[in-house]
Amino acid sequence: MAQQWEVLCPAAGVRQVEQEPGTVDLSTMGCSAYDHNGSQVTVAAESGLIAYSEPKASLRDVARTGTVIFRGEPFGYSGKIVGTAYAFKRGCPPAPYAVRGEYSPDNTTIVLRGAAPIRKGCEVTGYSVRSPHAVLRFKSLMS
Repeated sequence: MAQQWEVLCPAAGVRQVEQEPGTVDLSTMGCSAYDHNGSQVTVAAESGLIAYSEPKASLRDVARTGTVIFRGEPFGYSGKIVGTAYAFKRGCPPAPYAVRGEYSPDNTTIVLRGAAPIRKGCEVTGYSVRSPHAVLRFKSLMS
């Protein structure tokens, strides 16, 4: 039933979303390298952060090194991951939305899910689990 509830009401029980992703200095974070849709990201589980370390070419005008893509509670391999993800669109401010997830059983992939923003221009007009941003996968580059 809990899984069905998350599908029907994905933001239920998830903390308040942070409005601005901000940036972080990656050199000060203990971190691991992951791939996210062709961009390299840095995962700092003990800080509850995922940030771009090398955005792919199509994102370089909306995200730069250190731009936060996820901000949440500190997490580890066996625990749940809960926080705020950000959807980026050229010419628009990042759109925050609540996500939750976990590591894969082999600890090589992080999967986050949440009803992601639907936009008309830059305006967020709703949220959907069918959005391309509703499922975020981060694959370890060390595996």
